[in-house]
Amino acid sequence: MTELRKLEMDMNLARRHAVCVLITAPPDRAMAIASAISDPDVEDLVVHEIHGLNHAQQTALLRLLETDEDRGRRRIIATSSTSLFDRVREGTFLESLFYRLNVIHIVSDSLTEGRHPSAGSIIAA
Repeated sequence: MTELRKLEMDMNLARRHAVCVLITAPPDRAMAIASAISDPDVEDLVVHEIHGLNHAQQTALLRLLETDEDRGRRRIIATSSTSLFDRVREGTFLESLFYRLNVIHIVSDSLTEGRHPSAGSIIAA
């Protein structure tokens, strides 16, 4: 399966389900993907460059995920230009938060140039 096809399938999956989405991509591409998968019927909280949150912020976000009574109408879309898995191994990112966010993981970092057919203005470079 090509990377472009996988990206398209992951984005369609993210559009259909109100679950947490983790996007690993360069910042501009991640923002475009987040916009493309946003659902007007779901209250999306988009956290850009989530790897930059400190421990207290990560803990607060994890608590929000654990106590959210409106699941299904609200979700978190998190973006990171670095591997959160590596951050977990380094001990700088909470493992429990990583697994809560990683329900659908969209990776877009080595695509060839071209316009993604399902992503509106996403330019894969």
